[in-house]
Amino acid sequence: MSLVEEIPATHAHLSDLRLRVGRWLRNRNAASELTVGDVELVLSELAANVVDHTSSPWIRIAVELPGDRVAIDIFNQSPAHMMPAVEEWGELLEGTRGRGLRIVRALCSAIVVMGDDTHTHVSCDIAILGDSAC
Repeated sequence: MSLVEEIPATHAHLSDLRLRVGRWLRNRNAASELTVGDVELVLSELAANVVDHTSSPWIRIAVELPGDRVAIDIFNQSPAHMMPAVEEWGELLEGTRGRGLRIVRALCSAIVVMGDDTHTHVSCDIAILGDSAC
């Protein structure tokens, strides 16, 4: 079970995408509202970073449901070396903005950044939690 979409790299398109992903997860009864919220937040933060910090004209996302987790993949047309090392995401210094990668690090059980000089692929997993999980 997967959802794959490519959108222009704009905040307006990102908002619509976030709503479609949440609806897709809810229609499959595959995840609690808590997990759907986490997926929407992680997707928003990673995609917003593409919009705000790269010149990529597009963002491609894939969301899959492999068992007890939600797998999220975000692809864009920017150099992978622009991303800070995942190990640093929980320790990034706060400025006027900049908590997004810390949030992603806290919510995802696994994060991998791949790519080359022209493309970046971020892959992460979120455990499917019950409604009573905190």
